[in-house]
Amino acid sequence: GDIDATGHAYGPESIEHSTTTHLFFDEFEKFLRMLKKDRAEHCLCIVSADHGQLTVEPKKTIYLDEITGFDELLKISTHGRKILPWGGVREVFVAVEEGRLDDMLHLLQRQLTDIVDVITSESALEAGLFGSNQKIHPDLRTRIGDIIILPRGNNTVWYHHPKGSSSKSIGQHGGLTNDELKIP
Repeated sequence: GDIDATGHAYGPESIEHSTTTHLFFDEFEKFLRMLKKDRAEHCLCIVSADHGQLTVEPKKTIYLDEITGFDELLKISTHGRKILPWGGVREVFVAVEEGRLDDMLHLLQRQLTDIVDVITSESALEAGLFGSNQKIHPDLRTRIGDIIILPRGNNTVWYHHPKGSSSKSIGQHGGLTNDELKIP
């Protein structure tokens, strides 16, 4: 809730994020002290998080639609519209036109060298990025597209969608850096 939202808004290393985190644990400690001793002895409280965050610079986001030739390689839906990239600025999923996978891979690798890792979704599945292949949900392949773009360092990549979504959050997650993967 508030800890995650504050990290997104101000960054995980900000005073606002630190303050929000301390406030949570102060309130949690008050709650624990309110428990009656006989109930507390039979109570187990587990506090966990599902990811960390990384501080990024939204103004430095690279927009895929500004790469010449990118849009022409996007898959067309059954309704005749381009399927625009989805996911987040630290993990972008792309559906590619049938037979054009290698073209898209080469374009992205050439244009985004040293900025991102570009991998096929099949390679990601084989590498276990989504868990054991034996436990993969049958619908997962439709959720991750054909190519996954994973920015390196604190880089961000996105697409100018018609409804105007752009990258504004300072704290992000979804990539493969230690700051994003570790649970604080």
